Amino acid sequence: MIETRVSPKAPFGQGGELERYVNNEQGSFLTRFAHVKNRVVEVNPYVLSPLNLTVGEPSPLGLFSHSWTDGSAKKETHLMECWTRHNRSSLLGRALFGDTEGRVYRDIDLKGIGHLGFQKVLIPGSIRELQNLNGLLDESSAYFEYQLSEEFINAGIRTNRVIGIIKLEELVLGNNLMSVAKARKEHVIKDPDGTFNPVILIRAFVTKARIDDLLEGVQDSGFRRLLIEDAKALVSRELGREKVLSDEEYAVWFTKTLGENVALMHKNGWAHNYLYRHNITLDSRIVDLDGVSRISEYDRKRDLSSAVVSLFSLISKLHPGFSPSGYEEIFQTAYGQFFLQ
Repeated sequence: MIETRVSPKAPFGQGGELERYVNNEQGSFLTRFAHVKNRVVEVNPYVLSPLNLTVGEPSPLGLFSHSWTDGSAKKETHLMECWTRHNRSSLLGRALFGDTEGRVYRDIDLKGIGHLGFQKVLIPGSIRELQNLNGLLDESSAYFEYQLSEEFINAGIRTNRVIGIIKLEELVLGNNLMSVAKARKEHVIKDPDGTFNPVILIRAFVTKARIDDLLEGVQDSGFRRLLIEDAKALVSRELGREKVLSDEEYAVWFTKTLGENVALMHKNGWAHNYLYRHNITLDSRIVDLDGVSRISEYDRKRDLSSAVVSLFSLISKLHPGFSPSGYEEIFQTAYGQFFLQ
C-alpha cells in the first residue's frame, strides 16, 4: 500500500507542491477512513502499479469514510485527500508508475468509499442520500467502467485507467461497522433483488483534477492556481517541452486535444452523455465512463454542446474576458478532422 500522504519529492509536475499544500491545510483536504473487510476481485494486468493487489485476498485499500468521534484511536484509520464535489472518491496518493504500453500515471484514487458531504466542514460517514446508495459503487458499474476505459485506451481516447476492483464486505455507518449482508437485510441498502454489490474502483490518472475543481470543487484560489500550474507542467512533460507551456499555449493545446478526444469517441460509436466539466480532467482526459452509451445524432450534439460549455469554463479561468469564438473554432476544427478521417 502506498502512503496516503506521499513524500514531498515530486514524482513529476507540481506533485510535491500539491502534497505540501495539502499537508499544511489538513482540515480543508484530509479526512479519516477506516479499514473494512474486503476482497480483491480484479487486477488490471496491464498496469504496473505500486499497489500489492492479489485476486481473492483482502487488501489494506478496503477503506471507507467514517465520522467516529469516540474511540476512534482504537480503530485503524487512514488519512486521504478529499476535494469538494468528489463525493464518493478520494485521492489515495501520488506516485510515479506506468503501464505495459509505456503510458505514465501519477494520481491514484479510490471510488465508492462512502458519501463525502462537504459544507463548510467535511461530513463523512454517510451512504444515505439517494435510494440509500449514494456514495457506493455497484460491482456491475465498476466492471462497465473498467471495460470501457480499456476500449477507450485501445481506440486512442485519452482517459484514466482502472488498476483494480475491491469488493466490500463491510461498510461504516456513523460510529459502527456493519456487514454488507446486514445492511441489505435491514434496508440500510435498499436492494430488494440482492443484486447491488458495493465495490471500490481503484483508478490511475495523470492528474485527477477536473475543470470543475477550478470553479467549485476547490475553494482556495491558491490551490486552484497550483492545479493549473501542475497540469501545465504535466502536459509540457508529455509533449517533451523543456519550458512549461504558457497559459495561452496550454489553452490552445487543451482545446485541440479535447476536440480530438470527443471526435475519436464519437467515431467509435460512443456517446459520453455527461461530458460536463466534472468529467474532463485538466490534462484533457474524458473520465467517469459509467454513463457511456452507443451514440445517436442527438447524443452527439449533446456531447459537443457540453464539451464546448466545459471548455469555456476552463478558458475563462485562464483568460478573463476571453473571446469564445476563437477557441470554439479550434475545437470544431480538431473535432472535424478526427471525426472524418
